[in-house]
Amino acid sequence: MKTNISKETTVRKSNEQVVEEKLKAANTFLKKADLSIVRKAMLKEKMP
Repeated sequence: MKTNISKETTVRKSNEQVVEEKLKAANTFLKKADLSIVRKAMLKEKMP
């Protein structure tokens, strides 16, 4: 029973870490997308 409990706790911790990594990846992706959109808008404004 003790080994099962320890395994469950480690799994929960790893799941939390995975969620945090996914959120960080999503945030960086959104930031990159925003930058690309801003750059495209700037290019459109420069070119009449």
